[in-house]
Amino acid sequence: MKQLQFILLLAMSALLTACASVPMASFDKDAQAKSFAAQKSKAQLYVYRNETFGAGIKMPLELDGTAIGETAAHTYVVISLKPGGHTLVSKSSDESRLVLNVKAGQNYYVWQEVKMGWLTGRSNLQLVDEAAGKAGVEQSKLIRLDGLPADMSMPDQNTVAEDQTEIEKIPFRTGISSATVEKLAKQNSCAGDHGAGLLTPPGPIEVYRVSCDQSVAFMARCELRQCKAMR
Repeated sequence: MKQLQFILLLAMSALLTACASVPMASFDKDAQAKSFAAQKSKAQLYVYRNETFGAGIKMPLELDGTAIGETAAHTYVVISLKPGGHTLVSKSSDESRLVLNVKAGQNYYVWQEVKMGWLTGRSNLQLVDEAAGKAGVEQSKLIRLDGLPADMSMPDQNTVAEDQTEIEKIPFRTGISSATVEKLAKQNSCAGDHGAGLLTPPGPIEVYRVSCDQSVAFMARCELRQCKAMR
């Protein structure tokens, strides 16, 4: 009996520490989401898992009765919501349900906590404050939600205005912190003379991109002109 329990514990440990795979969004989309720029006519919902515990378990999410995707360890999703009431559900060995009442122009952050269950993991959805939510999202990577309806997807800030009308595409634009980011890029072995382009609207929080000669990109996030590399 004790041997069986030990084997079951080993199996559970392997499941909770292995690495599950989910489709990931592009680096640019991840950087855009981490600018935390609010939408004027909608709310934005960030759901994140910033823990290694339960890494082998993918946890499905449902919003208002519709399956929107699965999360893995150190990942997050961002969803545009119409103002009003919404129900978020996390599926695992049990079910965690969170009812939200959201307002336009606001960002909301939900921590999808993973807990120990019998032969599988359990989850718990918790609405957290902005400081905790931003920190959790920063520790995670953006998931690509292929089945998400278009009106719930994060808008492309370079090509779509708030009223969803098409605007002029800007392939490169400088910002107040462009020179600072270019120096930071060189310090991080990004060689090139392409300059630092601003990906997000000008404001207190900005995200920049530098194209390196090595056919890779260097990204930096600047908050009140204090810039740091994005990993």
